[in-house]
Amino acid sequence: MSDPNAGVGPGRGLLVAFLVGDALLLAVAWLVFRQAHRPMLPYEALTVAGATAIGAWLGVWPFVLRHRAAEAWADRAQLAGTLAQLQRLEDVAERIGLATSQWQTVQEHATGAVESARQIADRLSEEQRQIRRVVEQGQNAQLQHLELEVNKLRRAEGDWLQTLVRILDHVYALYSAAARSAQPQLAEQIGAFQNACRDAARRVGLVPLVISPGTPFDPQTHQLLDPQAALPEQPVVAAVVGTGYSFQGQLLRRVVVTVQPGSRYAAAQPSVSGDGVALSSGRVPASPGDGPEAAEPDGEEPAGRFAAAEAPTVSGTVRTTGGLSSGGGEPG
Repeated sequence: MSDPNAGVGPGRGLLVAFLVGDALLLAVAWLVFRQAHRPMLPYEALTVAGATAIGAWLGVWPFVLRHRAAEAWADRAQLAGTLAQLQRLEDVAERIGLATSQWQTVQEHATGAVESARQIADRLSEEQRQIRRVVEQGQNAQLQHLELEVNKLRRAEGDWLQTLVRILDHVYALYSAAARSAQPQLAEQIGAFQNACRDAARRVGLVPLVISPGTPFDPQTHQLLDPQAALPEQPVVAAVVGTGYSFQGQLLRRVVVTVQPGSRYAAAQPSVSGDGVALSSGRVPASPGDGPEAAEPDGEEPAGRFAAAEAPTVSGTVRTTGGLSSGGGEPG
């Protein structure tokens, strides 16, 4: 398509005439403005405004004519294109008919492909259900096996925990006897042995609860050898019979103690020998023999009698989660 602006609108000579007239009118307006009074008189202002307006019109009008001519040419070109397209309608109709027949063929092939895909999807779904069933059976068997292994580990953990508690109770009874044997060297050696055993137990999470005589009785962490025995007023710990334990942060067994009223303990404190020390050093002081909880007939020591008796079982469920075990319970 040729340039729509070629040969359209006023000729070059007419365009030059318009531009020359525009320049002359603007020059007249400028001369009047320079020679006019200050302030300008009304006829002078009208002359300047009229000359400027006519000059502007002369400058714009050729381009307006050119634009109108271009629009007319574009309309004629569009009309010619429309006529050419109308002439090609018959060719388009033939092509539409051919495309319709081809579309019908394609639709038939697509219907067959969809049916084949549906059959394949049904077979895949059935195979997927069979695979899922086999996997679930395998997972159930593996889960049952893991549960059996976990139960075995829990029972084994409970067994070695009870065994370790029994061993530490006997070590504490041995140290209590050595502390009361009036042989400082023997007591020091057995104390070092007891500390080594407790350090080894701490590595697996079993921590002994150490208290000192004279500590106020706390039912949360202390218990009597006879759970049915009545507590005196303001009870304080007179002697430690059995060490308490916590396993990995949870209380496993409370400290087994003998108690007596606080007033009696305070009155008897000056008469206590200097070898009474806390459990951390292994020394278990003798209890004053003025109460049923403190009296030990026939010279038998509380810790020795506690260890010689049946060791308390570790009750509660011991769970193993992520390699850590937690247990809770008290001696039966």
